[in-house]
Amino acid sequence: MNSTDIRIGFDYGLLDNLNVGIARAKGATEVRQLYEANVKYRFLDQTVDNSIPVSVALFGSTTVSAMQAAEDQHSAASFGHFSDRLSYVTQLIIARKFSSKLSLSLVPSYLHRNYTAYNDQNDLFALGVGGRAKISNRVALVADYIFPFRKSSSTQYREDLTGQPYYNALGVGLEMDTGGHIFHLNFTNATAIQESQFISETNSTWGKGQFRWGFSIARRFSFNKD
Repeated sequence: MNSTDIRIGFDYGLLDNLNVGIARAKGATEVRQLYEANVKYRFLDQTVDNSIPVSVALFGSTTVSAMQAAEDQHSAASFGHFSDRLSYVTQLIIARKFSSKLSLSLVPSYLHRNYTAYNDQNDLFALGVGGRAKISNRVALVADYIFPFRKSSSTQYREDLTGQPYYNALGVGLEMDTGGHIFHLNFTNATAIQESQFISETNSTWGKGQFRWGFSIARRFSFNKD
């Protein structure tokens, strides 16, 4: 059994509301061998008395492909210049904790790819929603869904050309807190992990039993003993 995609990342909190990160991903579309740099800044924090009812953060990432350029000129990996290898994602993360057991988020997203397959979109807007419901002190159910606003003419052309329809990414999972690590068991119809890929290129659907199982492990380290 082969992995569809793998991502390894490292995030560092420069401030309580600002962190930067780097990551390496296998990639799960025509474009592979991905390296990412990202930054996340929380400029609004929900308060206990609800005078500020939501937390709001801005996330931005730049991804570059290190793969060899494809010979097919219509391929998304047919890089003529270094800039063709770059893609960018910007997200506004609006989250609210309704209780100790339920949190929801709304994520307007913008994706720009400097180079795409023939007649695909360079710019794509999408709206994501997510939720987390605790079922015990250490276990929670999580879910996310993203709706990309694709142009119908471009979508139809690409679907006719490749024979692969586009679908919206839907994921459900289980989160387990061991005290030292956070484990996620995920089920999703998306093949890719990077936002720059699964927002724009999800070609499998739950309706046909096309889903993947994956997992992630997160570990927090602190350099401040206080």
